[in-house]
Amino acid sequence: MKVLIVSFSVNGAMGDNFKLVTRYLRESNCKISVLTNTKTDLQSAKDFDVYEIPFNREYVFDFVNPKSYLRILRITKKVKYDAVLFLSFHPVNLFLFKIIPANKIFFYLHDHEVHSGFPKFDTLFFKLQYKYLYSKNVVLIVSSNYMKKEILRKYSNLNPNRIKVIYLGLLDNLIFPTDKSLKEDIDVLFFGRIEYYKALDVLVKSYISNNQSYNCVIVGKGNLKKVFGIEHLPKSITHINDYVPDEDLAKYIQRAKLVVMPYRDATGTQVIQSVFYYGKPIVATKVGCFSEYISDGKDGFVVEKENEKALSEAIDLLLSDDELRKNMGNNAKEKVRQIFDNHKINHQFIKAFDNNR
Repeated sequence: MKVLIVSFSVNGAMGDNFKLVTRYLRESNCKISVLTNTKTDLQSAKDFDVYEIPFNREYVFDFVNPKSYLRILRITKKVKYDAVLFLSFHPVNLFLFKIIPANKIFFYLHDHEVHSGFPKFDTLFFKLQYKYLYSKNVVLIVSSNYMKKEILRKYSNLNPNRIKVIYLGLLDNLIFPTDKSLKEDIDVLFFGRIEYYKALDVLVKSYISNNQSYNCVIVGKGNLKKVFGIEHLPKSITHINDYVPDEDLAKYIQRAKLVVMPYRDATGTQVIQSVFYYGKPIVATKVGCFSEYISDGKDGFVVEKENEKALSEAIDLLLSDDELRKNMGNNAKEKVRQIFDNHKINHQFIKAFDNNR
């Protein structure tokens, strides 16, 4: 089996997942080639070819440089492949869709529709790619059964067999030895890039309206005032508005009693896997894959979105019961071994490729 992996989005969570999937597929019997952006730290080796072409958002000329597209054309003609696995959205995909046969394409849909609050310019390019993917004979890979059902509800003409459910795995760049010297001195932790759909405004309103006093730490870059209109945070909520290295983020998770995900909409995630790895329960909302990845009452709580009272009550219950938190944390660790193991997920990719030959 010869697989060409394509991802020009190489930063953040998308970039981490791209490197993760690539690493595990290399351990299989597949012959892997990669077509990607620059600065990935991936290097060609025996039976592993890496082709890098620069596409930098800060340099508009990169996206209209004919030499880059000519090189992409030559690479796709040179590389032998049975399947082409796209792992992220990117404007360059629109060109690749023209030169790669649709029946060879496997596209991992991290988002089956655009998140609320997404930039208009990016939304335009996303919609053009959605139009192609939902109308052509490609194999769509999604991270939850929820997403598959939502796609089929909206696009009833699609063949259900062309939509494969493969869970997102545990990002191993966030795996570090447990630091037993760390104390659980953070009651509630939120981490991730500050974006509208993650609904931090709901968390803050919940805190204020329910007269909460727990300490909460928000770790993630972004302007709370610009995104949510939050002028000032309550005294016991701290926002670390800076880039935090993976090892430091792992320590924040270990210091937390629980993690909160108050999103107003979502699709897939790799936050849950990382939190569960460190044995922490989660309070999340009923959006996207959350109800599928989190077993309500067993390894966390899942409440209705934008429900300030329910969010507050679930947090209070976990903070008031050490034994419940511990039991949920142990269940969370076991779930990582059972369903988020990257070796098992890798086999699912291989099976999907083989079944489409």
